[in-house]
Amino acid sequence: MLFKCGITLEKEIIIAIIAAISVIVVAIIGLKKPHVSGGGREVLILPEQGLGKTNHLKEKHISTLVPRYMEEKLAIAPPRAWRGGWDITLDVLIDDFVSHTKKNKAYVRKIAEVSLGKAFDEKYCKSNYKYDVRGVYYSDWTEAFNFIINKKVMRDIKTLKTLVVGIGNGVAEKELYKSITDLTIVDIAPESLKNATEILSPKAAYNLNASNLNCINDSSMGAYVSLTTYQSAYFNVEKSLEEAKRVLENNGVIVISVICGNIGENRYIEGQFDIKTGGYDRNRPFELSYDIIRKLILLNFTNIGTCSTPSEIFVYGEKTLCRDGIEV
Repeated sequence: MLFKCGITLEKEIIIAIIAAISVIVVAIIGLKKPHVSGGGREVLILPEQGLGKTNHLKEKHISTLVPRYMEEKLAIAPPRAWRGGWDITLDVLIDDFVSHTKKNKAYVRKIAEVSLGKAFDEKYCKSNYKYDVRGVYYSDWTEAFNFIINKKVMRDIKTLKTLVVGIGNGVAEKELYKSITDLTIVDIAPESLKNATEILSPKAAYNLNASNLNCINDSSMGAYVSLTTYQSAYFNVEKSLEEAKRVLENNGVIVISVICGNIGENRYIEGQFDIKTGGYDRNRPFELSYDIIRKLILLNFTNIGTCSTPSEIFVYGEKTLCRDGIEV
């Protein structure tokens, strides 16, 4: 077991602490974001366990696949958003295509959603996750999740009406969810979702984008879980968290994780892969985690906390409708 959980914080305290942490992090790592091409804290992995060179990651990256599929359908590539980047959401990509075609936005959005699902299916539908960071380097990530559920938010997830967003093909996290009696799963990739449905036998399964959970009723879920999804290409963190709040019941819990380690070039590398540089950015997982925390604060979640592991950083909290008797 190797994970570190932060203390649970109230809204007034956490704002000041985030600001202080940001200053400390910048002081430690420097003002420039490092471009770690095969760098970072490295742990050698057996050659047969490696995932290959980072240039192969670019070729199979979602930021590469989605515009390629859209270009096939629309016969034009946008000049800007296709290059990818953490600030490029699907809406930005859609706007780029719309501005360079005569197609209406609704049609382009439909093509974009289908292309995004196709890209995730191509990359993950048949993956067994045996050689990712959880499978090769850190298998105790499930202990961190269970610690958060049992000790921090203090819920019995088996009895909660639980929504899992970004389930993938259901292989990686099947042990976490198989005992949940009232499980709803969501994923943008249709074939992956079909596989997950066969593995987990949920009460409901929806092919949806996390930023638009239109099949899920307001205040209908006791728990919202989304692991290693929020760092995905073209992901809209702000809209997805707003949807999370909408579907959660009062006092419902949220648990999110973002990837902070990878297996590449036959070793463990800290950070997230950057499509623009072809390297790994060690700062990005922490920046994204802080962004999620800030948004949860703005959405009036309480009991917010974090738990970091070598594979991912967990962020958790609780939806609160009232503070000091005032509806928020």
